[in-house]
Amino acid sequence: MSKINTAVITGQHAFDVPGFHGLFRSISEIDFYLQDLENFAADAGKVREQYDVLVFYNFHRQTPDEGRVREAIEQLGENQAGILVLHHAILAFPQWQLWSDLCGIQDRSFDFKVGQNLHVDVVDLQHPILRGWLRGKWWMRLISWRIRGTTAICC
Repeated sequence: MSKINTAVITGQHAFDVPGFHGLFRSISEIDFYLQDLENFAADAGKVREQYDVLVFYNFHRQTPDEGRVREAIEQLGENQAGILVLHHAILAFPQWQLWSDLCGIQDRSFDFKVGQNLHVDVVDLQHPILRGWLRGKWWMRLISWRIRGTTAICC
């Protein structure tokens, strides 16, 4: 069985690089490619369309001007890649309607509570991102963020 090709897209927020690599290396079902948003957008290897999953872990505050970063983000959803907007990336591009639409949250101002239970209904049981996971309905224990009345899976 082939591995899940995963782009992990970062930028504008520091993180523990060895720890982050260790996290993704520990998931044997994936091949991950850590890259900043600018390299993802440049797509020098012409592989952007080959990813099964896009994990955003960026925290850009300015809406991108016209150019390849903006174009790359505007093209999200045109193929079958799953998109996971993780943790602080939900708050990226605070003035950009397209990012709010991508996150599914119109008002992304927030507060948070630790130890919440979150019910998750899996929409597409056949999507590659679910390989090896529980099927159907399940519960996660995590830090959930309340963003203007909407609970978001973010960490």
